[in-house]
Amino acid sequence: MQETTPGMLFVDILRKGKPDAVAWIRGNAENPQLSGIVRF
Repeated sequence: MQETTPGMLFVDILRKGKPDAVAWIRGNAENPQLSGIVRF
C-alpha cells in the first residue's frame, strides 16, 4: 500500500478542478509533524 503524500494530494486537487488558491503547509524544525494542504 502506497502512502499518500502532500504532493500527491496537490496533484489530485488540480485534477478535480481549478481552486482559487492552494497552499502546501509544512512544519518547522520544532514542529516537523505539521503538514497539510489548504484550499481557498
